[in-house]
Amino acid sequence: MKCDNCGSENTFVRDCQYIFSIQGKEVSIICKKRFCNDCKSEIYDEDLEKETLKKAVRKYNELYGLSSAKILSLRTSYNLSQELFSKVIGCAKKTLVSYEKGTSTPNDNYSIILNTLIRKPKLILDFIEANRDMYTKREYNKIMRRLPYKK
Repeated sequence: MKCDNCGSENTFVRDCQYIFSIQGKEVSIICKKRFCNDCKSEIYDEDLEKETLKKAVRKYNELYGLSSAKILSLRTSYNLSQELFSKVIGCAKKTLVSYEKGTSTPNDNYSIILNTLIRKPKLILDFIEANRDMYTKREYNKIMRRLPYKK
């Protein structure tokens, strides 16, 4: 990696405290940053930045949101695939995958939906009916067969 300021390739990595603002809330984390050993300026390192963002999202979810483990546990408690569960709650499968991996945090609407289902799991039946136009008859039947709750 090369320094943009002085051109040196002599770099080092150190831990730094960084404060992120995520959905209006501050999250403080210790992350790794790369610096030039010669002029001491910070050097952009894509891999370190990606890891920093993941760490910030995980910390936010632990402090204010829903952990990826809780979301995964909720979905699996219903015996539903990511595709079917995402249709039931009204989000894209890719969005649900990012929540379960902890690479993004649910927005306010999905936080409300997920927290509601965690507190009152049987409400899934209401969500299924409310979003019935999101799945085919075959998918609907599959969802209803897999659920531990029945109408």
